Amino acid sequence: MYSQNDEEKYILEACKSSTVRRVLDIGAWDPKDKSNSRALIELGWSAILIEPSPGPVRNLVVEYADTPTVTVVCGAVGFERGMAQILITDDAVSSTQNQTVETWKERGGYIGRMLIPTITIGDILTRWGSFDMVSIDTEGTSVDLLHVLLATEMFPRCICVEHDGRAVEAQMAAQKRGYKQVYASAENLVFSL
Repeated sequence: MYSQNDEEKYILEACKSSTVRRVLDIGAWDPKDKSNSRALIELGWSAILIEPSPGPVRNLVVEYADTPTVTVVCGAVGFERGMAQILITDDAVSSTQNQTVETWKERGGYIGRMLIPTITIGDILTRWGSFDMVSIDTEGTSVDLLHVLLATEMFPRCICVEHDGRAVEAQMAAQKRGYKQVYASAENLVFSL
């Protein structure tokens, strides 16, 4: 199992009758460790993997170099197209959010700051269309991005989101769009149509 906890089991169940067979992984971080997209990729799904941190991006590029159905994007998903300053670590907690950095500063292994390009959910949908599964793990902005995703015309069959302590807010937003929660952990929620 590749996901952080049991998310993969519920993602695979929710996606078993998918027809588009495309996954969007926002905050992909690693090809295998804590990956909500890896099992789907192994089943032949195409993928857009978005990651802002250079070390993890390199690992994704190396892993999927010979997989033409997987596209790796070095950047962040934000609320406006442009540039964002990010504090970089090779761990899974690179972030543009001061609160997240403060939480992980002792164990995060931060090595410095850099500017990264940001794209929006709208940019992603315009360029790549719809997805059957979307994973959002952006260290501090995941639930905010969930709200943006849920306001679009795309209805992925399954959504996995890191809730950052905002689980009730995420649950209510997803439920209003017809999703049911099929899994919850201390970090993540999985919703299904």
